Amino acid sequence: MAANYAREKFTDGLDILERWPGDIRQGLLDAYQDEVSHARSDKQVPPAIARRIEALHRRMTSVAGKAEEGSIAATVKAMTDAEVVAAVEEIKRIAREL
Repeated sequence: MAANYAREKFTDGLDILERWPGDIRQGLLDAYQDEVSHARSDKQVPPAIARRIEALHRRMTSVAGKAEEGSIAATVKAMTDAEVVAAVEEIKRIAREL
């Protein structure tokens, strides 16, 4: 079955988001950093979905990190509430399509 690794990483990311007890911003950080970001390495993902995964990655790493903070953490910290919600919704949409 194609894109098994990507599907697994997005599913695991969704599990983190669904079970996160507090701030969705921290849930997004953990879900993306620990799981979803690794889906980029799955070369069996259909091209249209792979482009969306790359676009999400660019969005999630758009702010340069500092020494103690990587670009994902810096980006999530700088996001507006609406941007956080949009990123979570995109993760959900991609997960459904994998």
